[in-house]
Amino acid sequence: MENENSIQEKTGLKKKTGLYAPASTSSGVMKKNEVRRLNKTNAPVGSEQWAVQGSAAAPYIITHYNHTNGSTTEEGWACSCMAFTRNTPREDCKHILRVKNFEGVSIGSPKVGSNLPASQKEAFQKFLEMEQAKKAAAEGGSVLIGTTGRKFR
Repeated sequence: MENENSIQEKTGLKKKTGLYAPASTSSGVMKKNEVRRLNKTNAPVGSEQWAVQGSAAAPYIITHYNHTNGSTTEEGWACSCMAFTRNTPREDCKHILRVKNFEGVSIGSPKVGSNLPASQKEAFQKFLEMEQAKKAAAEGGSVLIGTTGRKFR
């Protein structure tokens, strides 16, 4: 069985409250909102990991997988914070956004309704069309409703 010092030397992680968290560097403990890339040797196969110091004592671990599933966003991101782990569908939390900014990844604006199941996307599109029609009608213009091509004033 390996002792804690050999684990820390191999991984660069320090045991903290039963979990292995990024070890302090010569600059001291992680500051709030600080982002650090973790060694690939500790990350799951085909993924990268970062540590982000948030409001908790231990930093949050952000992982970017090469695949997606129910536990990741559509782009393959995952975070260990409660805001991410307790909500579905998975959306980028502020820690993931901070890592994307740190790495220079384009954040872009999320598409409204992009994470809906296929069964609900068609109904959502109809809803958006109706809202657009209501807005145009309120402005006094004539509007095409649905796909029938009928005009209403």
